[in-house]
Amino acid sequence: MFQMPLTDRFAGLSALLAIILPVFAATVAAQEIAVPPIASDEHSGWSLNQGKGDIAELNGLTWLRVEGDGTESGSNAWLSAPVAMDAGELYALEFRTALSEGSGGGCLVSGTSNFNVDLTDVGPKPEKRRLFFRAAWDLPHQLRFGQWSLKGTARFTGARLYRAVPVYTKADDLILGTGERLVENEYVFAHPMWETNSNDCRPMRQFNAGFNTHRFIFPDGKYLIFEHQLNGRRFTKAAVYVWSTAYNESVLGISWSYDGKVWSETQAVPEGQKISAPLPGLSFPADRIFIRLSGHGPGSIQVTGYRFQAEVDGPPENVLGETVYAGIRALPDGVQAEFDPMAYGSDGSEKMMTLHLSRNGKALSIPLEIRADNDRPFNGRSGQPFEAPAKAGKHKLSITGKGVDAELEYRISPYQDYSGGALLSEKHGIWWASSGWKIPPSRPLPKTKSDAVRLSLAGNEAEAVQVVLCPPQPLRGVRASISDLVGPDNAVLPAAAAEIRQVRYVNITLPTDGLGMPGLWPDPLVPIGPEGIDVAARVNQPFWVLIRAPKGQRPGVYQGTITFSSDGWTGEVPIEARVYGFDLPDRKTCVSAFGFSIGTAFQYQNISDEADKRKVLDMYLKMLSEHHISPYDPAPLDSYEVVWPEVNPAAPPENPENLQVTIRWGRWAQEMRRVLETYHFNSFTVQSHGMGGGTFFGRTEASLLGFPESSPVYQHLFKSYWQQLEQRLREEGWLDYAYIYWFDEPDPKDYEFVSRGFQRLKAAAPGIHRMLTEEIHEELIGGPDIWCPLTPMYREDAARARQVLGEKIWWYVCTGPKAPFATLFIDHPGTEMRVWLWQTWQRNIDGILIWATNYWTSPEAYPDSLQNPYEDPMSWTTGYGTQRGEKKPWGNGDGRFLYPPLAAANGRPEKPVLDPPVPSMRLEMLRDGIEDYEYFVILRDLLNRADSPVPDDQRAAYEALLAVPADVSRNLTDFTFDPAPLEQHRDAVAGAIESIMRRMR
Repeated sequence: MFQMPLTDRFAGLSALLAIILPVFAATVAAQEIAVPPIASDEHSGWSLNQGKGDIAELNGLTWLRVEGDGTESGSNAWLSAPVAMDAGELYALEFRTALSEGSGGGCLVSGTSNFNVDLTDVGPKPEKRRLFFRAAWDLPHQLRFGQWSLKGTARFTGARLYRAVPVYTKADDLILGTGERLVENEYVFAHPMWETNSNDCRPMRQFNAGFNTHRFIFPDGKYLIFEHQLNGRRFTKAAVYVWSTAYNESVLGISWSYDGKVWSETQAVPEGQKISAPLPGLSFPADRIFIRLSGHGPGSIQVTGYRFQAEVDGPPENVLGETVYAGIRALPDGVQAEFDPMAYGSDGSEKMMTLHLSRNGKALSIPLEIRADNDRPFNGRSGQPFEAPAKAGKHKLSITGKGVDAELEYRISPYQDYSGGALLSEKHGIWWASSGWKIPPSRPLPKTKSDAVRLSLAGNEAEAVQVVLCPPQPLRGVRASISDLVGPDNAVLPAAAAEIRQVRYVNITLPTDGLGMPGLWPDPLVPIGPEGIDVAARVNQPFWVLIRAPKGQRPGVYQGTITFSSDGWTGEVPIEARVYGFDLPDRKTCVSAFGFSIGTAFQYQNISDEADKRKVLDMYLKMLSEHHISPYDPAPLDSYEVVWPEVNPAAPPENPENLQVTIRWGRWAQEMRRVLETYHFNSFTVQSHGMGGGTFFGRTEASLLGFPESSPVYQHLFKSYWQQLEQRLREEGWLDYAYIYWFDEPDPKDYEFVSRGFQRLKAAAPGIHRMLTEEIHEELIGGPDIWCPLTPMYREDAARARQVLGEKIWWYVCTGPKAPFATLFIDHPGTEMRVWLWQTWQRNIDGILIWATNYWTSPEAYPDSLQNPYEDPMSWTTGYGTQRGEKKPWGNGDGRFLYPPLAAANGRPEKPVLDPPVPSMRLEMLRDGIEDYEYFVILRDLLNRADSPVPDDQRAAYEALLAVPADVSRNLTDFTFDPAPLEQHRDAVAGAIESIMRRMR
């Protein structure tokens, strides 16, 4: 083992530890810190480090402005004069920022000279931002605002700096912050840098390492010290894991101590992902363990993850830590403030907080006015607990009193929102909830009571609910069944129209972003075998109950019974399904275009026989079709064959127009007819011969048979192929479905190449749709006729202008964006994929695209085996320069809406697995959203009919239902985590459809 000597640069650290804030007593003497005012005076205390920028007046405010040209070398920032900050103190930096119209790319930078947060979700409307951070040791401090690789102008104003206090979670004698959890007797601390974009955490003791957004930076001599301790408990075993990247021959060092004074020899930590760090000599039991990370060498180390994992003594407990930050703007002279750790009420429906004020150690009782989320204020008093909102979403508490001004913002994860659900049987521990809720295993039984499970659906639609078992005693081999549902005049929805699956959990260890959290999250919906499943006592086990109503099903309410049985135990609950008086069409209006790798499915399921391949492929196509998802290529085993002439670029023919291109359609046309008729897909890609291709990361130039695009041979062959393809698509009636997807996410450097390729295709085959995953730019106009931007890059004015000309707008999500946008991640709210379709309708967007549905493994992250997506929910990066053995997170569940069958979970079955794939909750939410979109389409079309029977005095009310309510989605980053508003508005739209259709009879 390589060892680095302990150097003098770390001498004296133990003496400094004494000035760190107490671990538990989050107390400050309040004062706002003086910062240089933003003023146009040249002596204002702000200086621009390079490039273009100024200080200017706009709308009555004075702004720092920076201008970028879209390159890294054009990045710049404003720096303030030195600001007085105390080492180790927690601060809140508040400011407002905005982009000029048309600006994009890169990011804004904000923070201090040692602490930076990149801002990637800023728009033209000024927004207030607040960053929380601790001041580093041994360093001067300057405020810093600017841009990195931005093309356009950004501005900043209203900078305020004040002290803050952390508010932790308390459970009995345990105090835990964000990133900490205790599960039984296993304690884990994972620094929440990705979640909080802050260098702060409860175990932090001292540092001078830099911080940027979600990583610590260690040049030579920089360090970071953690103190791991749990009140009254001892560590009996411990390990440290580090995620790091080394630059320019630097090495990360690690050492340990029991008291923060005497340190072990510093060891080298190899760079890589989740590297087990060496801790020689560390023995147990230990009351507390200090860990020091340090940088050594001429370059720097970037640490993107740190985990301390230990076993502890004492009684087993399950506690998840959380840190909320309170900014203290003002307090009376000599008064100190302290917040008690947050505590939930017994049923989890309320959050209790207490603000303590004291002077010279004596508690003060000061009247307070408390305002939650801008609601009506209520009275409180320092030293007494008060109730705070506990519903999912962001919340703000303003606390004022005589000389007191404090503000506390916090976010309740939808996973901690227990407001959904209704109790069916307290005796058996059975309750139910909408399919849009993600139910933690440990959430308490709901207070609300219900006499039945209820859902509603149209004909030719599927709808699901969750019925949850949380029995007082363990149950073995639980089986679930449903009876026929009997409706009006004894009409029947047969039991065969229903399906019950087990909601299975995956263990999130690395949250996707700040909206996620470590722990067990529901996602796979696995079939229940004849042996049933075991259900632990007082632990939630949801069952996914899906009902499908066939076309023409008589409308009305259908009633039946769901039965759960185990040895000597039976629980029954009634279910009611309301069937609306209309049907949804087979082929949905909203276009979908999703990646799907049948090769990955064959690899995992050990499929090689041709008949088995076709059987398994049909299982996947059926699953996608049931969720209204069209794969890029619905006939992957039957591609048409292009026969090119034999020609040598070294001896090009004199008359290239005599060369013939032959397309052997073979089984392709037959198979495409079958899948389009059977599965009702509404889009598919075509082979992009001669186009070249690529991404922002790299590209392939256009050529055919070795001939470049400038050659007459290329031009003739290119035109011949594309004209034949266009003609065949026209004959089959498929031109509306077909599109080319040949370049992905181009950079500005690629625009000329991409535009030239589209123009070439447009000239040869103008009827074939040309899709591009990029926002609308002037340089690209005239090329694509289907624009597909990433959701945050959608611009309504530009989109409307293209749609007026007959072009289509799709949009997509992938590893980005992340919170606060609606995304595809497992550790995000259950409503997001459904809300995304409401946002799609809201903006008159024609289609949705997602790059993959069964991305189960990364060959870089798992070079020697296949990833088990049930055990590792993270989608790890592949390509884009990723090295073998390197694990870069894309996000939990990115590109993974399907799971392999359980028998093929690890990709190593001994024999072929001829089972269908396993759907996810997120795929179900996509289906529901696409069906909701169709409700809007049906109502719109009924209102637009020339013979519409809607009276003029009722038309406005019906038309108003076509608008997405604000309580469903106000904008792309403010939408409901609660499925109830969607379901209520959907029911209103359905009622309007039924009313109009009755008038038409």
